[in-house]
Amino acid sequence: MTRRGSACFGSVVRRERRPGAPCEGDPVTTVEIESILVSEELTTLLEASESSGQLKQVELVEVLEPLELDPLETEAVYQELDRRGIELLVEPER
Repeated sequence: MTRRGSACFGSVVRRERRPGAPCEGDPVTTVEIESILVSEELTTLLEASESSGQLKQVELVEVLEPLELDPLETEAVYQELDRRGIELLVEPER
């Protein structure tokens, strides 16, 4: 049986680059989220956000800034949000 036409590969959703996320082409290394979650403030924020499934970006930034995370560590936090099913709410600029 021969199939004609184009194959369906699904759709690709392009996500906005997260603040602090590594750029395409950057060397890839892994970061263990547990090393970042030693911050009690961050752990508390994530646990509280899990119940509602939402987190305001402003609140996350307030907790992350003092930690001075590198881009890979910041990306690990965003991946942890995804893993926990927490939606990041971005408020429009005024």
